[in-house]
Amino acid sequence: MTTGSAGGSPEARDDATGQVASASEAVELRVTERVRGPEHPDTLRSRSNLAFGYRALGLEDDAIRVEGGWVP
Repeated sequence: MTTGSAGGSPEARDDATGQVASASEAVELRVTERVRGPEHPDTLRSRSNLAFGYRALGLEDDAIRVEGGWVP
């Protein structure tokens, strides 16, 4: 007998949710940077949010890259 929901473990759902959120934040950063420029407060906030999301997923190298100003 297993416990939990049919959707998988809570950890797996949290990781998937975090990955979707980070993807959404990456798109937001690209759009904000293009529309408002790289130094605009909204762009800087988007960059910070994306780096935070990457760190929460254990993706330190990606967080550092984003903080450095480069997004593929």
